[in-house]
Amino acid sequence: MTGGSSLAITFDLDDTLVRNAFSSWVIPEIAEHLGNGDSSVDLRAALFRRHREALDRGDPVAAYNWQAHADALAVEVGVAAGSVDVAATVRRHAVPGKVRLLHEHTVPVLRGLREAGWRVSILTNGFRVYQEPVLRSTGLWDEVDGVVTTDDIGRAKPDRRAFVAALGEATTTVHVGDRIDHDVQGARQAGVTSVLMRPDAPFAAVTLDLDPARAGELDTYLARVADTHGMPVAGRQPATLVPDAVIADIADLPAILDELGKEATTAS
Repeated sequence: MTGGSSLAITFDLDDTLVRNAFSSWVIPEIAEHLGNGDSSVDLRAALFRRHREALDRGDPVAAYNWQAHADALAVEVGVAAGSVDVAATVRRHAVPGKVRLLHEHTVPVLRGLREAGWRVSILTNGFRVYQEPVLRSTGLWDEVDGVVTTDDIGRAKPDRRAFVAALGEATTTVHVGDRIDHDVQGARQAGVTSVLMRPDAPFAAVTLDLDPARAGELDTYLARVADTHGMPVAGRQPATLVPDAVIADIADLPAILDELGKEATTAS
């Protein structure tokens, strides 16, 4: 693919570009504060259950509002709502050693894409107040052209409208992410070229016209990944769950984009 203002690429953030501190540090601290040393109730699981229940009822904005989850749980356990400041907790843990880039070549690749004419953005299922500290800590804030969050647009992946909002009127559009349900399925439904990027990917390749051996290997791999995301699929994967390309490292992305060429599509 060549440069030009019509080129737009979005990246998922958590577990695609960065490892954040949410599960390992933020949620445990919130649960410990709310529990006040009482380990009889798993408050971490209760927080994640509220998140999942909101997703299941089709309310992504509520699902990613961790302050609301913490406040509601606080009331349940007899602690004053607002006693935990989730954003402040995130900022406290958004430091090197607790958050990190997943790929050594992330910054050079993003710079190369922008120099080649790509508009590079982050499209994340999270609130800006929680994601911006991570972007700043890892140095990504200054390496992208924009950040689109769930609370910005009132939508979350895999809603096609989230992709349309992030990619605008570009004629060549690509989304890179680690999840089949949010990233691949959402991009495909929006008419956006999808790249699945996971460190455990079996190879780096465009998935169209794979030889039979690699196609079978990809089907097995995608079924395993889909199962980890709670969407088990037996046998060959439906087209909406198959990415246009798969890579294990962001260093492989430029070559994959070149190979995709005119196959890249437009958000609609």
